[in-house]
Amino acid sequence: MSAVEGNVRESVRKIRSFSEVRMIVEAVVQHPEGVTLEDIRRKLYDMRLNREGERLRATQRYGKNASTRSSPKALAALSRDLISFANVTGLFESTEGRYFATDLARNLWNTFATKEERIGKKVVIRVLFTSHYPAYYNFIRSLIRNGGEFRLSSIIAGRRNPSEFKKYLRALGILSDPASFLTLKDLYYDFEILNWFRDEIDKTEHIYLTNELNNFEDLLQSEDFAIYKTLHLGNVDATSIWQEILMIYSRAGDIGSYSNLIILRDKVCAKLRISDQLFARAFSHVKDIASKEGYEIALGSTPLALSLPMGYLTKLTTLPAVQSNQVATRLRINFTGASRP
Repeated sequence: MSAVEGNVRESVRKIRSFSEVRMIVEAVVQHPEGVTLEDIRRKLYDMRLNREGERLRATQRYGKNASTRSSPKALAALSRDLISFANVTGLFESTEGRYFATDLARNLWNTFATKEERIGKKVVIRVLFTSHYPAYYNFIRSLIRNGGEFRLSSIIAGRRNPSEFKKYLRALGILSDPASFLTLKDLYYDFEILNWFRDEIDKTEHIYLTNELNNFEDLLQSEDFAIYKTLHLGNVDATSIWQEILMIYSRAGDIGSYSNLIILRDKVCAKLRISDQLFARAFSHVKDIASKEGYEIALGSTPLALSLPMGYLTKLTTLPAVQSNQVATRLRINFTGASRP
């Protein structure tokens, strides 16, 4: 595949999640009189600290590398990135040293207030896909034109060879630097458009499009839409998820004993091409379907014996919940034989 047109290296204004877009909008839209740059930075800093504290409480018991918190210096840099993102995407406008919310930011805020998250996400994705920074759209375009999947070798996946990483991206037609590529991976994972996993055997990293993109396919450019449809990413229901869980769990010989839910989920989602978040949302329905067929699913929440693979802290937070501040890390299936209508 040839590189995207132009010889200017693409970069992205680093924003990694939908919640960060909400933070940006909230920092300004509630102040019609405008705010200073320092006001925005302080507001974003405080909101980010609160968010990290919530995530820390939810994950600190699952592994050594799950209990770290960003340093003040890192949070200050993040605030600069978020402000830069707001400027280039048209969420902020400035006059005489004060920043004001644009009509786009106010419309987004009204959308968020409806609690229709999918609508809000679609508005944000439209902003990204039509941004002056083509890296946002070209990332998805390259995924589509590469059969819906990127595969990073163990050397690249381990972030140990930046020059090889750059060479790989150029071969895909992606002119972004590796840091921007990884930022976009995190961003679109949060939007559920893509998912990824680390292969247990060869340590390669697989990044793939999910069927969530079906909800935003009208935002694709016509040539990319035509190729996207050939990928056949159909919708998946809870019954299909249950059948895949049972098949993979049974093949592993784990019937009646606890299995690693993180690994199991990776396999199920990759086979069905669904997001981790959809897996979690569907889980109560999955348990009900299993019960009707004579199976009992039990979830366990135990500390992990080994450190999480690189990047898995984010994936840990999207596991099904056992309690409000705990996620499930283990799954057990028993056959009771007591099927019900």
